[in-house]
Amino acid sequence: MRTTLKIVLPLIVSVASVSLLFAGYQVRNERRILRNDLARRAEILAESLQESVEHELGRGQERSLHRLVERYGQRQHLQGIAIYDTAAHLLALTPGLEPDLPLHPTAATKAMHDDKGAGEFLRPEETSAPQTSDAVPVHVYALPLHRDNEVAGALVLVHDTSYIEIQVSHTLRDALLDALVQTLLISALALLLVRWTFTGPLTRTFKWVRTLRTGQLNPPPALLQGEIMEQLHHEVTHLARDLHSARAAAETEARLRDSNASLWTAERLRVSLRDRLQDQPLFVVSNREPYMHVFDGKDKTMRMIVPASGVVTALEPLLLACNGTWVANGSGNADREMVDAHDRLRVPPDRPSYTLRRVWLSDEEDKGYYDGFSNEGLWPLCHIAHTRPIFRPEDWLQYQRINQRFGRANYRPIHLLAEHHDHDAVTELYRAADVGLVTSLHDGMNLVCKEFVAARDDERGVLILSRFAGAAREMTEALIVNPYHVEECALALQRALTMPEAEQRERMASLRMTVREFNVYRWAGRMLADAGRLRLRGRIEARVQRHHDA
Repeated sequence: MRTTLKIVLPLIVSVASVSLLFAGYQVRNERRILRNDLARRAEILAESLQESVEHELGRGQERSLHRLVERYGQRQHLQGIAIYDTAAHLLALTPGLEPDLPLHPTAATKAMHDDKGAGEFLRPEETSAPQTSDAVPVHVYALPLHRDNEVAGALVLVHDTSYIEIQVSHTLRDALLDALVQTLLISALALLLVRWTFTGPLTRTFKWVRTLRTGQLNPPPALLQGEIMEQLHHEVTHLARDLHSARAAAETEARLRDSNASLWTAERLRVSLRDRLQDQPLFVVSNREPYMHVFDGKDKTMRMIVPASGVVTALEPLLLACNGTWVANGSGNADREMVDAHDRLRVPPDRPSYTLRRVWLSDEEDKGYYDGFSNEGLWPLCHIAHTRPIFRPEDWLQYQRINQRFGRANYRPIHLLAEHHDHDAVTELYRAADVGLVTSLHDGMNLVCKEFVAARDDERGVLILSRFAGAAREMTEALIVNPYHVEECALALQRALTMPEAEQRERMASLRMTVREFNVYRWAGRMLADAGRLRLRGRIEARVQRHHDA
């Protein structure tokens, strides 16, 4: 409640201040309108009497003047009429009006001097009333009188203006009451809106974070839509995920420490790299980039995809844990739209943790460097290709025709999905599969089989793994086969498809433990440790050589 008041109190003060200022403006405007209306009516009445008074004044009939002024008393706030000569001597006066007149009306003197109408508002203390309690505020309007085209005196009209102050006080009362009601209504509405759209969701988020801190993994609370709330929800969700991951890692470390075992984690790798690299930057250089931006062919909208690549799967956790820079070929047709002036951007998009530096290659460069030397030269060399495959166009066409004929006559036991699949889609396929079949003819596809095992949190499914894959030495609970032996592969498939669930769980649980222990952080830590030792050995040999040369 205190937080809500801190947010709403400035609004309440602002609304009240604006309402009071507006009330003051209303009162001032009401007084101005009423005074202008009275002055206008006094001017019209004076002009209507001017001709009659000038006629009687010209005849010198003071008695007629007295009868005239006596008729205009106590009429619509009109207190009375007075007539002066040029010497400011009183010629005629409405009975009872004298206390309301000043001793020397300034308006009369000004009207005769300027030969035009003049008016003024007088406070009670400026009149001739013998007692202050009897005095009232008045408006005095004077119009010059003429005889033989010369100013012969002044006609003075006196109006009681006390009704103006009464009307203004009523206006002030109503304005203050309106201001109070508006302030209360707006404040109540603001309190409800703040609690509904801000403090309420924040309170639910705080309670959710508190439950996470105690170790309970609950789904995040539902928040209202809005830019601020969505950003807050986004960041808090990541914070909760990090907290849960940190707690899980701590529990795993404690459990392994208790059993005298050791597990490489992201935090352990980060600490190890910090000690070994001594704050030197970490770079990953590869042709494949971890994130691509492409234009959708239908509506030209831009979307991001994660390339299906073992390099990305293996190395991205390293940069996510330790920060750094990934230098790669910008192969997406929308990649240039997302980088800054230095061809860089922070990734992943939802949680930037490292820098992607894109390098632009022409088609000619890509064909010579990647398709040519890398794929046709280095790849066969590194994978120990025994013979060079031979492909003939006519054989390929015949192969297509036969396969289409068999496909129309029979069911399709194998579906080849020759298209891009992001990581989430591949993970769904891993979880839905009964068998994961990895038939590497040489060392390779190690990450694929480990991804399959990591995705099977249901501890179901069977992994069939080529004996030539490097992972076969670690993942002994898989069904190990010789991919060149067709009968052996067929028997392994039959065994996998008919394997009891209990055996599947035992094998998969053991495989998942192996993957969890021999993870990417352990691999990266050992690789970088070996690199550090080689660098140190090189420095020592260089110093020894310098001493020898000396």
